[in-house]
Amino acid sequence: MIELARLLTEVCLAWLMITLAASWLSAAAYPLQRLAVRAYKPATRAFGALVYAMLAPVAAALVLVLLMQPQLSSALLPSHCHDQVCGPHAPDIEATSLLGSALVSIATLAVITLLFMLYRNLQWGRRRILALDAISERPAGDHTYRVVDSPALLAWCGGLWRPQIYLSRGLLSRLDGEQLQVVLAHERAHAARRDNLQRTVLFWATFFWPAALRTRIRRDFASASEQVCDLAAVRQVGSVPPVESVIALLSGYSNQQPRTHGATFATPQHRDRLQALRNVADKRGMAAGSWLLIVLLWVTQVAVLTRVAHPALEWVT
Repeated sequence: MIELARLLTEVCLAWLMITLAASWLSAAAYPLQRLAVRAYKPATRAFGALVYAMLAPVAAALVLVLLMQPQLSSALLPSHCHDQVCGPHAPDIEATSLLGSALVSIATLAVITLLFMLYRNLQWGRRRILALDAISERPAGDHTYRVVDSPALLAWCGGLWRPQIYLSRGLLSRLDGEQLQVVLAHERAHAARRDNLQRTVLFWATFFWPAALRTRIRRDFASASEQVCDLAAVRQVGSVPPVESVIALLSGYSNQQPRTHGATFATPQHRDRLQALRNVADKRGMAAGSWLLIVLLWVTQVAVLTRVAHPALEWVT
């Protein structure tokens, strides 16, 4: 039992250090990634942002496996001897030293705190959805959305695993039939894409990024996702003007949106959304430069961090 606890604390320290380093590498290269996909369709940019955000945690997990199984990474590890062992070996973390004990304790506490924050976030979202379900109802004849008794102009998609669409009575009273179809098509696209789940994954995957770049990639993903759903609404109603009219109607209410734990129709990026409707890129797929950057960065993260993490872990402890 003691050995298992020791192993877990060492893994926590190694994971935290590697994830921090990988996250900073990803963040530093993100401006190049944005340039590589800037002219591509919203769906491509949203997918690219999510994949890019996942590079650091995926690379850190692989590096950790390679460190624990040194026979798999002997070509990446620097040649050195540790006590009587000369050759590939797992890093020896001296948790008995004062510095080593402090680092392991801090890392373990940090990991536990992160898991607790994730749990609290998921629980908060679940309670929010349950509360909304309790104060809303399904309209007669249409069971694809729920109506919240509020005079505000509200439309959003809430929930991670089984997304639910919510509209306010105030919004329903302002929309004509075609505009309602626009809003429903937009929110159904959010639900079909599991945008709330993707946004949550991206949020936690970029947790260790510097604040400015972390905010940038999250906004880029949110903006691209809204544009994807706007285009889905265009396909539903068959023309752009009805979608533009709904975006214009709700744009003034973006700052009044409540914390719904979901994607709201009214967003601060309404100008970008209107521009995207008028200038849909013709390019398809993922930019070659973007894929190349992603692959090179991921391989670099794994190779460099595997080589550096082993002596770094032994040195700091």
